[in-house]
Amino acid sequence: MYDATNHPEEAEVALRKAASWSNANGKDEWPFLDLGDFLLDHDRAQEAIAPLETAVRIQPTSAAAHERLGRALLSTHQNDAGIDELEKSVKLDPKNPKAHFELGRALRQAGRAEEAKKEFAVSQQLYATHSEE
Repeated sequence: MYDATNHPEEAEVALRKAASWSNANGKDEWPFLDLGDFLLDHDRAQEAIAPLETAVRIQPTSAAAHERLGRALLSTHQNDAGIDELEKSVKLDPKNPKAHFELGRALRQAGRAEEAKKEFAVSQQLYATHSEE
């Protein structure tokens, strides 16, 4: 809410407070996912890794948590781990065009051009399908 109204400092305080009130061994990954996503969106990928890892640990079937953790890891030059997380995201949510696109970018960056082309093609097809619906 604060971030949408151009108050990122207040947004960060609120997100950190929500995460601190949450149980890192509980069942709700969203406070950690939201904090990690905020940090990632504000070019603070290194800081985003810990809350995103907590989100993945709490909810290992969360495609969103794996996708964001993958992006954070890639941003900190942990390419193999980032690709692994993006692959998990795609397996958990194979119809998510953004996850396929992010995986394609990561694979291309890793020099795996043929695999990247396949992911970009899947992403493009899924985006086209979504726009027709």
